[in-house]
Amino acid sequence: MKLYITLTKYSLLMLLLVGGMVLSYVPNSIAATSSTLAIDVFGAHLVLQPTTLEASPTELAQIQAILTTRLTQAKLNGAFEVKVVAQHIEVNLSEGQDAPIAAPLMSHVGQIQFIAGGIDTSPLDNKVSANYPTLFTSNQVTDFTLPKSGDIFYRLGLNDAAATQMATFNATQPRHTICMVMDGELLNCSSMYYWSKNSLEIVPNLSGDSSVTMSNLALFIKSGALPLSLRLE
Repeated sequence: MKLYITLTKYSLLMLLLVGGMVLSYVPNSIAATSSTLAIDVFGAHLVLQPTTLEASPTELAQIQAILTTRLTQAKLNGAFEVKVVAQHIEVNLSEGQDAPIAAPLMSHVGQIQFIAGGIDTSPLDNKVSANYPTLFTSNQVTDFTLPKSGDIFYRLGLNDAAATQMATFNATQPRHTICMVMDGELLNCSSMYYWSKNSLEIVPNLSGDSSVTMSNLALFIKSGALPLSLRLE
């Protein structure tokens, strides 16, 4: 009888020991699997390095916020995250097909200005100089509305200072074109525009070799410009 009891206690002890090992092993296994799944959710990883030698924490935080705004407004196919890692920005996209959409939004600073062109012409050789005065900048745009169904005009609402400048231009330089420049690149010039109070309606024609679409332009205007330029690595 004593032998039976001893063996039973021994068996129970072994069962408890083995059970404890199983219980302690399972959470680690699950945790490892969860971690792997979390990493594999993202299908594209983009590293953006500031072109300056050292970017301040404030600048990196500004870049993170601006890029998040741009990608949110771009309505990507999948989820994304923008985070600061050491001295660079890392962007993770859940869908690889979103990379070509996201790249132009991140590789441009987004400094936009609208300049006065010539009479029915654009600046020669796409060169922007003091000969083509600035009418207003994207910082002075209070509202940017895409064309509605059946319409072809883009509408830009301007603040009072820009509206005054535009009113003078419209009254004194009829038939002169309005050209859009971003980061020093001439995007388009148009003589098809209509000015009324604080509102400019315009039909632009983007240059064929530009990586920026009008929808992109709306995102740049709404998000504001980056504090410094980035390069994809």
